[in-house]
Amino acid sequence: MLSPFVPLQQFLDSLQTRKLDVFSADAGATVSTVDSREVAGVVSSDVSRIDIVLEGGGTVKVAVVDQAFDYTAVCPAAFPTMVIAYDATGAIAATNTLLAPSAPG
Repeated sequence: MLSPFVPLQQFLDSLQTRKLDVFSADAGATVSTVDSREVAGVVSSDVSRIDIVLEGGGTVKVAVVDQAFDYTAVCPAAFPTMVIAYDATGAIAATNTLLAPSAPG
């Protein structure tokens, strides 16, 4: 029988090559507004730090706990635009550029 689900260990093993999987979600009071943006993800075991690059130009350090991270912003200047994963030596292990907020025009 085929299943759309992948065993968790198989997924975590695949992160050893990819290093970073990112998921994002936008929310707003109406379908044409984005009032908040969340980015979450899982990382390989050798990723020790995540930086979130913000739309306003700043950067936020986000804790990695059990190979996962989460960041939520409710101000457009603090909306995440990129996720940067670092290994223990401080070298960039992976990056992910996020799409613009999803509210229609």
